[in-house]
Amino acid sequence: MNVLMIDDHPTQLEGYKAILEYNEMGLSIKATKATDTKTAYDIITNPEKYPLFDIVFLDIGMPKYEEKNINSGEDLGLLIKAYSPDSRIIIITSYFEGLILYELLQSIEPRGILVKSDFDGEDLLDAFKKVYLGETYYSETVVKAKNIITSNSNFLDSINRKIILLLAQGIKTKDLTKHIDLSISAIEKRKIAIKEYFDIDKSSQDDILNKARELGLV
Repeated sequence: MNVLMIDDHPTQLEGYKAILEYNEMGLSIKATKATDTKTAYDIITNPEKYPLFDIVFLDIGMPKYEEKNINSGEDLGLLIKAYSPDSRIIIITSYFEGLILYELLQSIEPRGILVKSDFDGEDLLDAFKKVYLGETYYSETVVKAKNIITSNSNFLDSINRKIILLLAQGIKTKDLTKHIDLSISAIEKRKIAIKEYFDIDKSSQDDILNKARELGLV
């Protein structure tokens, strides 16, 4: 079993590999490790130099590699999809915000997502087994986020999700047009609709964010 493990914390990689050796399928784990984004990029984009990776464990919080315009582990995930579409991706992340987790599901389409605050060694082995067998495995936080957003999909479309995420990142309303291809008036209308949906009477965007946090979205 050829596994690629990408994480900028070498001790965590060693721990993950040690745990995977106890898999109940009796698989021998041949791990290739990348502890920096440049190394990960070089491995992913040179598939002829490496075996086909059956499973890739990807830390989404990898640092930037500006020379190749890689801004995060999410960009690495998109590269894996392009260069090695048959590899099954399991994301490991410290993010617990529902909107971020849902965007990862949409963009990378991983077979698994493990939120670091949610899982232990047994969960890692369970995720590995299920993904190996062609199933999926998502941490409880991911399942909750997916259920909330899909059950409100008419309201929480991609644009409204992006507006809420950008506001949570501290982007001012007047600057949202730099990130979203809409006029400021169209964005304001969407903010009003978000407030109405959240049943917020006040005009402060802090109230939008407080409600989004209450729902586990940000």
